[in-house]
This record gives sequence, C-alpha cells and structure tokens, in this order.
Amino acid sequence: MDDELINSCLEQLEEAWQALSRRIHGELRQHIAEGITVSQFFLLREIAQRGRVTVSEVAAGLGVTLSAVTALAEKLSRAGLISRTRDPHDRRVVWLELTRQGTERLEICREGRNRVLRRYLGRLSPEDLRRLVSIYRRLISTLEAEEGRGSQEQGG
Repeated sequence: MDDELINSCLEQLEEAWQALSRRIHGELRQHIAEGITVSQFFLLREIAQRGRVTVSEVAAGLGVTLSAVTALAEKLSRAGLISRTRDPHDRRVVWLELTRQGTERLEICREGRNRVLRRYLGRLSPEDLRRLVSIYRRLISTLEAEEGRGSQEQGG
C-alpha cells in the first residue's frame, strides 16, 4: 500500500472511530443502570470478571491510574455495590469484590449495553460481525506483541 492510501484510510478510520465511540458512549450513558456512569460500569465489569481483585490489578486491567480506580471504588462502595477490604498481611493492599447488589446492578447495566450494541451491530451480517471480531483480535495481538517487545527492551 502506498503512503497516500494508508494516510487516507487512517483518516477515515479515525473519523469513523470517533463518531462511533461518541454515539455508543452517549447511548450507553442513557441505557445503563441509573446512577452508574460508564466508567463505573467498566470497573464493576472488571471486578466481576476477576472475582476478588486488588485496586492495582483493576487499574492495570483497565489501563487507568490507581487514583482513578480508588475514586470510582469509593463511590461504588458507598453505594453498596462493592466491598473494599484491606489485606490483613499488607495494609497497603485493598481488595475489591462485588456485593450481591453490585452483581444485580451490573446485570442491569449489561442488559442496557447489549440493547445498545445489538441495535447497531445487529444490522451487520454474520459474516461482517465475524470479520470485525477477527480484525479486533488481530489488532489486540499486535498490541500485545508490541507491549511484550517494549517490556523486553526495558529489561522486564
């Protein structure tokens, strides 16, 4: 591929990605459980996927700072959606777990998210959906390979 074609495709992809992200996130805000932000939903989902998890592990999994997770976790804890407990062997470590209420609220959020995504992705053919998933998986593999090379170069 020549540079001009690549640049044109990158420009179109960026525009499409931004438009899609804006619309979907806007609708997600309207369709997930009342009182839950999209960021809080992502945090609840990450905790649910991992089970009992530390703040550090959640931050790494979401690619955000410890302070961001701490702030979100504090709000979710006050709302009774997660429990936060200090590790008895290392008081610096804070464990996060979903409460029963948090699990129920997460399920409501997932249903709302699924309604939004199905409205758009459901219009694609099964072949296009499989192709889209395949492209995303290849991109993730590329990113993971790059991350692996970066940590090896840094001596990690």
